[in-house]
Formats: sequence, structure tokens, C-alpha cells
Amino acid sequence: MERTVATGAIPDGFPSFDAWANSLFAAHLASAYAAFALLGAAVLTSGVAPAWFGWLGVGWALLITNG
Repeated sequence: MERTVATGAIPDGFPSFDAWANSLFAAHLASAYAAFALLGAAVLTSGVAPAWFGWLGVGWALLITNG
């Protein structure tokens, strides 16, 4: 950290670490929204809640995934 402040240069390993962290974050978001869509589908098939509630979960997950 002190070297970066003193020289203003980004450490050599930072760009590759940043790309790796970004790919992990993207995978996390995709899997989280897919899980939410699956939960909405489970509500639709099980009948434990009104159908609009299941469609809300599926629609919200698909909307956020594409947005």
C-alpha cells in the first residue's frame, strides 16, 4: 500500500486479481437470481401461496438478471 501511494503505480498482480474477483461476483449474482427464479417456480407448483406471488418471484428474477 505504501509503495502504491509513494509511486502512484498499481501493483503487478492487481489487474489479474481484479478480473478474478469480478468473475466471481458475476457468477454469484447469476446463481442468486437463478435461485430466486427457482423459488418462484416452486411457489407456483406447490400452491403454498397465491400464483401471483410465484410469478412475481420469477418475473423479478428474470427482470433483474437481464437488467
